[in-house]
This record gives sequence, structure tokens and C-alpha cells, in this order.
Amino acid sequence: MNKTITMLLLVLPSFANANSNISFDFGGWSKHLYEQPEHVKKIAPYKENHNVWGLRYTSGFDNDPSYKWSLGANYMKDSFGFDAYSLAAGWYYNIDLPNDFYIDVGGTIGMQHRSWTDKVYHDRIDFKMVTVPFIAPELKFGYKRIYTSIMLFPNVRTPANGNPELVEPTLFLQFGVDLINVN
Repeated sequence: MNKTITMLLLVLPSFANANSNISFDFGGWSKHLYEQPEHVKKIAPYKENHNVWGLRYTSGFDNDPSYKWSLGANYMKDSFGFDAYSLAAGWYYNIDLPNDFYIDVGGTIGMQHRSWTDKVYHDRIDFKMVTVPFIAPELKFGYKRIYTSIMLFPNVRTPANGNPELVEPTLFLQFGVDLINVN
């Protein structure tokens, strides 16, 4: 993971334009809209404070600065308290507002290495570590160099029959601050 982040930081400046920056993402709180079954909730309730920290490179397009793209890597504690790592790419449409406020509307797609419920018993849950793809809409509200990012992640659960099913999503919020302009 450290080698990947180092490579990104070395290569990305070659793509830089006037709107390029490196930012630090932190915080990370979630609200699971899927209600766990009662016996699961007693054994392993969702954790909703994720201790995120990560780096994100964001750049605009020379031909239309209203559009941006990003690449990022982060670490967090997942919803069951295990270490999780993500690599993601994003795309956004920027809406500049008065007084240095802005809104970015877009989405992110990536891969996350995290825990996964393997088997649920009446008194315990067996977890395994998996690498899974994700795609999520994202809305960023910013003021100058700081922003709040809100994402809606799909949720997949694997019931006893072993057939994964899509259930209610998870709402995720984190903060960020632009550290350096890369020009």
C-alpha cells in the first residue's frame, strides 16, 4: 500500500493543471440504513466511527475546468472494527457558489480490502478478509480548502443460503482539507 501511495504521488504531478491539488481525507462516520438481524446486532453491532485517513489527488480538465477527476488511497476501520484499505477514482462536476463555496457532484469507483461476514452462528460470527469493488455517488460541499464528502455505498449481505443480495445502502461522511496545490 505504501509503495502504491508513493508511486501515485510521484506520477500524478505530470497530469497537473491549474486546478490540481493533494488533499487529506479524515474522520469517517457512517449510518447503516440496513438493520442487522437482532441476534447479529448483539454479537457484532455496526461500528459507525471509522477513523479514516487518506490522500486524494484531484485535478481538473484543461478544456473544461467544471469537470474534475481524482485518485485516492485511504485506511479506515470497517463497520466491524477491522482494518480496511481502499483505492478509488472519482469524477465530479464542480458548481462554484458565491463567497468561495462550492459543490462537487459525482461518484467514486474503486476496490476495498475489508472484512466480510463469512458465517453467522447463534453465538459468534466468522469473518474473512476480502477485496471487493465498489461504486458510490458522492457529494462534496466545500469552502476554500476544506470540504465535507457524503457518499452512499451499496450494501451486500450473504444470507445462510450463500446467495449474495443487495440490501439498503450505507451513508458515509468524511472531511477533507486541500494540502498542496500541484502546478
